[in-house]
Amino acid sequence: MLLAAGTRLGPYTIVTPIGAGGMGEVYRARDTRLDRTVAIKVLPSTDEELRQRFAREARAIASLTHPHVCTLFDVGHEDGTDFLVMEYLEGQTLASRLEGGPLDLQEALRHGIAIARALDAAHRAGIVHRDLKPGNIMLTRSGAKLLDFGLAKLRARALDTAMPLAATVTGTPPLTASGIIVGTPRYMAPEQLEGKEADARTDLFALGVVLYEMVTGRPAFQGSTPASLIAAIMTSDPPPVPLQQVSPPAFAELVRTCLIKDPEERRQSAHDVRLELEWIASGPQMQAPSGPRHQRLWLLMAGALALAVALGVSAAMWYPRREGPAPVFRAALPLEDHGPHAPILSPDGRRLAFTGREDENSQWRLWIHSLESSRSDPMPGTDGAMQPFWSPDGRFVGFFADRKLKIVSADPGALAVRAIADAPEPRGGTWSPDGTIFFARNIEDGIYRVDAAGGEVRTVTVLDRDKRQNSHRWPQILPDGRGLLYLARSALAEHQGLYAGTPDSNDWKLVVRTPFAGQVTVAHPGGWPRPNTSHLLYIRETTLMAQRFDLDQLELRGQPVPLAHSVATYVNRGVFTAAGDVLAYSVGSQPRPAWFDRKGEFLQTMTSPTASHPSLSKDARFIAFDRIDAASGAGDIWLEDRARGVTTRLTSHPGFDWIPIWSPDGSRIAFASNREGTMDLYIKPVDGSEPERLLLKSDERKVPTGWSGDGAVLLFEQETVTNGWDIWALPMNGSGQPFPVLQSEFNETQAVLSPDGLWLAYTSDETGEPQIYLKGFPEGIAAGALGTQRPERVSPRGGVQPQWRVDGRALFYIAGDQRLMAVSVGTGTANPLALPTPLFATGLGGPTETNYAVTPDGERFLLAKSGSERPAPLQLILNWSAGLQ
Repeated sequence: MLLAAGTRLGPYTIVTPIGAGGMGEVYRARDTRLDRTVAIKVLPSTDEELRQRFAREARAIASLTHPHVCTLFDVGHEDGTDFLVMEYLEGQTLASRLEGGPLDLQEALRHGIAIARALDAAHRAGIVHRDLKPGNIMLTRSGAKLLDFGLAKLRARALDTAMPLAATVTGTPPLTASGIIVGTPRYMAPEQLEGKEADARTDLFALGVVLYEMVTGRPAFQGSTPASLIAAIMTSDPPPVPLQQVSPPAFAELVRTCLIKDPEERRQSAHDVRLELEWIASGPQMQAPSGPRHQRLWLLMAGALALAVALGVSAAMWYPRREGPAPVFRAALPLEDHGPHAPILSPDGRRLAFTGREDENSQWRLWIHSLESSRSDPMPGTDGAMQPFWSPDGRFVGFFADRKLKIVSADPGALAVRAIADAPEPRGGTWSPDGTIFFARNIEDGIYRVDAAGGEVRTVTVLDRDKRQNSHRWPQILPDGRGLLYLARSALAEHQGLYAGTPDSNDWKLVVRTPFAGQVTVAHPGGWPRPNTSHLLYIRETTLMAQRFDLDQLELRGQPVPLAHSVATYVNRGVFTAAGDVLAYSVGSQPRPAWFDRKGEFLQTMTSPTASHPSLSKDARFIAFDRIDAASGAGDIWLEDRARGVTTRLTSHPGFDWIPIWSPDGSRIAFASNREGTMDLYIKPVDGSEPERLLLKSDERKVPTGWSGDGAVLLFEQETVTNGWDIWALPMNGSGQPFPVLQSEFNETQAVLSPDGLWLAYTSDETGEPQIYLKGFPEGIAAGALGTQRPERVSPRGGVQPQWRVDGRALFYIAGDQRLMAVSVGTGTANPLALPTPLFATGLGGPTETNYAVTPDGERFLLAKSGSERPAPLQLILNWSAGLQ
């Protein structure tokens, strides 16, 4: 219904309509008793369910008395019409204001503080707004006002997910359309889109979206269709808030942590958000440090501020004060376009080496970024580079590529790349002042040493099998140039951690228990009169800690101090680097595994927030996957019941269990585990009726890849010193011995059999890059023969991770450009292949891990990593040690 001007509702006279929506109509009216203008919201329906929701809205608003919440004056009923009477607000909505462009930071902070205060009051009263958006925020002379609690939820009573409520009490057109999702999708948290219970953290996600839009002038999440918009919210992060002179890193970090997908990792209270916004608004963190010029040049700051803003880089140059510790300065390094990986600061703290690429279609290579000029230069001849490290004088960079340890000059004018030693599966290197390079050349091995000029490779550490150690990795030369630090992985938590000693003594001391690598650095904050002090930086769960370290005794002193939270980790290494008082780190951002259709349209996420190596049961009801515990670093196998949305743990061991593979009948799962030191093969019933059982133990590293259709044979890949990775088969009747299926001087991995057992798809690097091949086995794998039929190459331009459709008529794989490809396959033993057809971009890759699963009909795909994600910017902290002593 539409009320005409002059209509009376009790003592209120309708003046003019304001807006309408699915839940009601809003009018400007006159209160004849008090002679004041009010806003009236009427419910035009006699539906009892809507009337109950209308009454709930009234109770929610009436329970709030706050200067930044629209005031409820009255509740009435006239001639079968229910209505609310609220204060009439003069001004404009934030949505209207944003049509004119972004707000300056001070204005955004002022409104953000007001909204946070209103939400804090609502949450303390047990109310969740559930539809926070610019259209529900009114900008008035007295400040921002939060409107329309029509979607609010009283904590004591669960709400249904019916039609959303009316437009806000403003002088604008309707801003909330009717539909089946409660809320406005562009501002909804992932859990809200999934129909899960909303709480205060749901509103904080929406607040982060609003804050982002206020300072950037654009939505945090965008999509050309509703499905693509929801996919963006569920699986990707928005581009970082640009770091400008008016947008300090603290604000960008606050917005980022409000937008974390997992509510457990998100900001937890509006009260804390309000306090931080007020702290940012107070201004100290936006001030550039000042002081007299002294001898130590730190980083370009005041003199290059205009250049830094133009390039989107917060670089700094300043000279510390002698009268006290220099202030801490935080900034962001916007290198995300290069997908920065494994960053490492030069010894003088002026340059950053990392691996990255020009775009998603180009090769990964070594880059060097200058913190003084904000310039990033790719290093020619370093394609495939990983895990860089600097020489002590900063003239060279060591890295790994093509299964080799290599070095390259850091001078762009002298780019001679030289291979030093073999390193098939490296896990870090470090360069000592005497010209020795210490490095981990294999995943399951100790530390080695070689002269930087080349020569004999010698052993430095040997795995202690009595302590169930299975790897020494990420070596780091200590600041005194004599000692060495490395991470020892072990199946026993008490023996896993950072060890220190001298390379020639073979007397290694456990310094701290942690599953992640660390770094010892000497902080020297310029003129502040205290001695240079060594600190050990290490990861505790996802927090970067700093603790004093005695270089003589190789022992920790004092108490650890947290430096940064939610720090990213990679294969037992925290993504951080320090040189003196300069610290850089990457914020962890792991997207929730998600389902997509053949067009790449997002469907839904997994229940588990993290998962790797997903494997579907034959009926597609259950997902097996592995998940790493952030505290212990241990990996376990988990199961998710898709029908019930419930996850359960299948294995629990301090070691590392990973890569589950379903048996064809769905009763058992084979997996790899290093609980005995080497990565061996195990099996366990899905119902947990029996403990896991050791299938195959040997000195070689082994990973399961697939079963034969009848369950008689388990395929696995095995690494040897002479051949690298080969494909083997293990008869599952308990009486047979493992036998080789494919062996060569190249690496053959990821073998999967067609359901009829006649065709083997696998990955090989015989062309110099991973490719997909198909090899026929007319007599079947169980015959134990290597097969005589020549393999046929499937992938024209690179490929990894082959997967069969359950009927064997289609093969899927990930191409070199990370697109998912589909290949139609014929029947019988003749040449069965059609040309590959691209489906969609995945963001997946890697020759040794399969990180997606396919439903039996080949129509839906579970990706353990979303192709739409953006890497987080590196965070830079100057004078991080100022508050440690």
